[in-house]
Amino acid sequence: MPYCQKAGAAKRAAGGCPGPVSQIIMKLLAKTAEERYQTAAGLERDLRRCLAAWEAQQRIDAFRWANRTRPICF
Repeated sequence: MPYCQKAGAAKRAAGGCPGPVSQIIMKLLAKTAEERYQTAAGLERDLRRCLAAWEAQQRIDAFRWANRTRPICF
């Protein structure tokens, strides 16, 4: 299946999620590496922020993504 078909299917599947969660899913599925999360820590930070917001107020407002994280080079 071509990438554009996979992305379209993922977008439809994520449509029932709160906006920020849907955006996280699309970021994980981005075609280029530069558009995806650069570290697992950045992804974890965003997911934890979503969970905390959902548990506190049953909604997740838009927020600034953890896209400034840099991978650790050994």
